[in-house]
Amino acid sequence: MKPVLSARNISKSFRQADGSFFKVIEDVGLDLYSQEIVCLLGPSGSGKSSLLQILAGLHPLDTGSINAEIQCPGSQLGYMTQTDRLLPWRNLQDNVGLGLELLGSSKAKARAIACSYLKKVGLETFLTSYPHQISGGMYQRVLLSRTLATNPKIIFLDEPMSNLDVLARRQMASMVRDYVKTNNASALVVTHSVEEACFLADRILLITRSPAVVHKEITPPLQLDVVMATLLETLEAAA
Repeated sequence: MKPVLSARNISKSFRQADGSFFKVIEDVGLDLYSQEIVCLLGPSGSGKSSLLQILAGLHPLDTGSINAEIQCPGSQLGYMTQTDRLLPWRNLQDNVGLGLELLGSSKAKARAIACSYLKKVGLETFLTSYPHQISGGMYQRVLLSRTLATNPKIIFLDEPMSNLDVLARRQMASMVRDYVKTNNASALVVTHSVEEACFLADRILLITRSPAVVHKEITPPLQLDVVMATLLETLEAAA
């Protein structure tokens, strides 16, 4: 089976304030297939988000190659970043429908689709609420709903469940899994949560501290303590 995204020998350095270069990613390769969820699991600050941005075409790479059916965020590539924001002057329903409107859908159609996604995340009674009126966890659920509402074929999610409690994380992970399987889509998810990776992923790529290197691949289902021990071994081996 041909991957929907394939990266080989990706390396990237960023110039620092003193003019020196700091290597963030080194010789990374990965494949992402249809109907698959791959989690990039590693400690905070290891370069996972930078790797996601490069794979999405938002940063140039220094060396290596990327082959993908979809080259940049748009109607077919959904991208939820850690810094995503809702528009404060639009209610939740209209925030979720924004991408659909920008792609040419009527306001009525966009609102109908937005309503269906907000129901899936338990926010059907907050359709006309505004971003400042909801909690951080609710805010994150709205962001994910907005990302999925345009029916993307590839989804990039950067710490999508970081503000959620355990139950909400499970519900949101189930929503992502259902979306990927029923829409013939694929997802690449950045996380530092072992539990989230175990519940969500078809494959987990363990990422070392910066510069990011894919040190090991593991496949759930595995016990949390086994994955945690493997991650610690990975970090120690790369130290």
